[in-house]
Amino acid sequence: MPQSVEVDKLRPGTETSRLTCRSIVASLGPGRDRFVQLKAFSTGCRGRQTPLLNGRHGTYVSFHDVANHGSSVDHFDTKLGPATSFEQTYTECTNSCKEFSEPVILIELRAPRSPAYPTLMLISQNGILSGPELRDYAKTVRPAP
Repeated sequence: MPQSVEVDKLRPGTETSRLTCRSIVASLGPGRDRFVQLKAFSTGCRGRQTPLLNGRHGTYVSFHDVANHGSSVDHFDTKLGPATSFEQTYTECTNSCKEFSEPVILIELRAPRSPAYPTLMLISQNGILSGPELRDYAKTVRPAP
């Protein structure tokens, strides 16, 4: 990873509304310009589909939770486990609406620290990074010692 990258402290996620659906979130990027988010959703979030709109970028426990992944789905291996990448369309609306193509990668963890969090999601919100750039980051993520 470039030396200018900082990792936020892991914090409980804010995308959960039910006690059975929890998340852990970290962000990567210099200063306030975070360009990658790492998210892990608990198994209580399975099947929870929300529109990809105004701050909601998807709640995925596995690839089966992805409703609209477009036509470009790719599978590859990482140090953490097998990964699936895809692009999704995300919309932000205030006075007008703007659509973004966001690359997303879901890694099925070979050895999750907790079985309640079996997948790591990497997303470049608002498509700041391209799919290949996000894939390069996914390949550098490794298990903690």
